[in-house]
Amino acid sequence: MDVAPILYNEFPLFLRRYFPYKVQKISLNAGFTCPNRDGVKGYGGCTYCNNQTFNPEYCRTEKSVTQQLEEGKVFFAHKYPEMKYLAYFQAYTNTYGELEALKRKYEEALSVSDVVGLVIGTRPDCMPDTLLHYLEAMFRQMDVSSLLDAAARVAAVLLCLTVHELCHGLAALSLGDPTAKSMDRLSLNPLRHIDWLGLLMMFTVGFGWAKPVPVDPRYFKDPKKGMALTALAGPASNFMLAFSLILISKGIYLYADYTPVWNAIYNFLHLTAILSIGLGLFNLLPIPPLDGAKVLGGLLPDRTYFALMRYERYGILVLLALSWLGLGGNFLGDAIYGVYEALFHIFFA
Repeated sequence: MDVAPILYNEFPLFLRRYFPYKVQKISLNAGFTCPNRDGVKGYGGCTYCNNQTFNPEYCRTEKSVTQQLEEGKVFFAHKYPEMKYLAYFQAYTNTYGELEALKRKYEEALSVSDVVGLVIGTRPDCMPDTLLHYLEAMFRQMDVSSLLDAAARVAAVLLCLTVHELCHGLAALSLGDPTAKSMDRLSLNPLRHIDWLGLLMMFTVGFGWAKPVPVDPRYFKDPKKGMALTALAGPASNFMLAFSLILISKGIYLYADYTPVWNAIYNFLHLTAILSIGLGLFNLLPIPPLDGAKVLGGLLPDRTYFALMRYERYGILVLLALSWLGLGGNFLGDAIYGVYEALFHIFFA
């Protein structure tokens, strides 16, 4: 039996063809109008045009394109932990305006972390050739932008790992253990802390590890308590880093003029904050050899603690199995974006 060919381009098939990951449209209201509203062809708009019926709460013209996208990312983050986004210029005619003004809005949207494309709502009589040529040239450049995004992600991961391991060493030193200091591990140089296999795993499997900071519990007055506090310092530093980065981004949002450079810095700060929260929460899982197991061990009786540490060598296998089976990913993703949303609303509510 012959199957009739599909004579139209289904949107889900189009997305699967071009994107190897889940993508979600984020609606935007960028302050556009249209010829049927501003008097060129009419007033009041078409009878079916009521944007308030389909615009989410975060779509407000008083918010920048970047702010709407960041709030939209938080709104949709619970669906898939590794989701990417399409900036959906939805309200009214989103190609109706001066070319330079359109370019600023489109390029601002594409500069936001994890935004991988544009969806532009418009009408055929508002698509001049100059705009079509610009869009064609812009999407040719997106391959270069993808490389820059990848470089930013690597830099963010290295920063989060470096701060995490440095604070382990500083905590141990404050409790009397000079081992990390004597081995030059109290450093912000990421090369001192990288475990190349762990870094590769982070980008391929979804979790990884740095080179553990050496700790000698014999220097601690209470070895079990000292190990617990040293372990807790790593995740705590990640949460403090995220808080600080979002605070800095608020200053940029309030006081810096919009330029591509400032916007890139703003997006990098939020990307790093999300990754830092993720690293902190992941390490609090009570699975050896993660920090959470050592923190839990500080609360357990000695016999139970040493029994737990006997299984430390098998912890990586457990984590690999959980990743391969897809267990816990949604829970961890919801937790990451829950913490991020809470911090975001502290400064941007």
